[in-house]
Amino acid sequence: MSSPVLAEIETYYDAVPRAAARTEHIGGFTLFIGTGPGVPYYARPSLGATRFSAEDVQRVRDRQRELGLPETFEWVAETTPSLTAAAEAAGLSVTSHPLMVAGNDRARVPLTPDLEVRLVTLTDDLALMHGIAHVAFSQPGTALGSAGVDDARKAAPRDPAALRFWQERLQA
Repeated sequence: MSSPVLAEIETYYDAVPRAAARTEHIGGFTLFIGTGPGVPYYARPSLGATRFSAEDVQRVRDRQRELGLPETFEWVAETTPSLTAAAEAAGLSVTSHPLMVAGNDRARVPLTPDLEVRLVTLTDDLALMHGIAHVAFSQPGTALGSAGVDDARKAAPRDPAALRFWQERLQA
């Protein structure tokens, strides 16, 4: 993967949570702290940061605990390779996931008559949409799995405040 693509991904990963989170800078990390209900955010390397230690990771974990947040970190190994060792040295279990990027030369897969691809709107079942995302990202690998709509319904969040938050985000 090229450096310009990785730089664009890093910029995107840094920008997107800011729409619904405040930030704190701790060492070489940016800790995203959600400003509303919904999915809690994480810490990630600040743009341009390249060196990390177990102590850096521990300082972020301490702050996450203090705020009642999950002790989670997200980063791209290709741009921040030293973070894996620092996270493991701080006692975290690191799980790697492939970073997949579709280029402009990708093959177009024809849609079947029973499939529709579109953006989510305010009239959609937003809880179900989040349930689908939860089920999709909790499954291993990239192959078609056995989970279906019933699993997504069970995983759908029930918090009315979170639903209002997502509706407001769609209206923004």
